[in-house]
Amino acid sequence: MMDNLMQNKEALHKQYKDSSALEIRRLFHKKYSTNKTDYDSWIIENIPFCKGQHVLDIGCGNGRLWDKGKKWLEDLEELVLADNSEGMVTEISSRFQSYASIKGVIADICSLPFPTQKFDIVIANSMLYHVEKLENALSEVFRVLKPDGTFIATTFSKYGLNSYINDSMMKMGLLPPSQKSSVDFTLEDGGKYLRDVFGDVELRRYDDFLEVSKAEDLADYIFSMTSMRSIPLSAREEIIRYFENKKNDEGIIRIPKIYGMFLCRKMYKISRKYGPKFASEIF
Repeated sequence: MMDNLMQNKEALHKQYKDSSALEIRRLFHKKYSTNKTDYDSWIIENIPFCKGQHVLDIGCGNGRLWDKGKKWLEDLEELVLADNSEGMVTEISSRFQSYASIKGVIADICSLPFPTQKFDIVIANSMLYHVEKLENALSEVFRVLKPDGTFIATTFSKYGLNSYINDSMMKMGLLPPSQKSSVDFTLEDGGKYLRDVFGDVELRRYDDFLEVSKAEDLADYIFSMTSMRSIPLSAREEIIRYFENKKNDEGIIRIPKIYGMFLCRKMYKISRKYGPKFASEIF
């Protein structure tokens, strides 16, 4: 069976021991995205925040999403920024130390250290495709959500940037065909997992294009990805030459960027897995 690098614990631990790889990708998107509304701002705008809520952001990385959500930081009763990387949580605790309502917690989404029905909103931002036991993770999210609470799960399309990079590396012979991306949670298939657990699931898309002028930046992005860890650094110049040849007459590499979110409500009466009987017996 092919090693799913997106879920390889050793590779993920190395990549997310600090925020350096995340920052390479964040700055790349900031530099080359054409959508006038940046992705993090779009995410924040689509989350139904209200004053006094308890919010959990699980797998939050370095917490950069909240640079766009600062207007809510004073209004939320509690914001828990959780990650299973000690390095990330240390960075979070330092960056948000002036906010009494924010705390950083080391936590695994498959075994959340929080009471049942604690949070109004749970956010899993671009992280569920890293989770090996997705059913366990969604069960834990459902447990810690209040009735009628909201779960926000963001991810990418299998036809966007990641697919473009994967196909390019295979054409160059730097990835074997057996390493064809096998991500289990994308915009195209994530809904089937969520609808079994949450009663109400809505998909919202964020469409964008990247217009890349420097092939070197794209090479740096590729080497920051967990799924590309088998590519030797010695191939960097070859990768740069490959993408230089992909530029159009304006000197631009145009790549589709398709992301989005699933907005889910915890509704026992129409949940396939956790119906009214489950609610009365367990909760």
